[in-house]
Amino acid sequence: MSKYDPLWRYIQVNCGPHEIITFDKAEEVSDVKIDSSFQYHRKELIDYGFKVVRYSLKHRTMEIEML
Repeated sequence: MSKYDPLWRYIQVNCGPHEIITFDKAEEVSDVKIDSSFQYHRKELIDYGFKVVRYSLKHRTMEIEML
């Protein structure tokens, strides 16, 4: 089980085919601080039918897309 599982489940249930999520919202949902280690966990989202298209630590956003 990943520390980001609550976030992945939230995205699976609440997001459309293409969305931009702020890190603030992601942190609120997952109770985990989004930092540079996120790059190693983002591939887990594929198991939930989505992928992270791009993310920006500078702008604190992630763009996701349904597979």
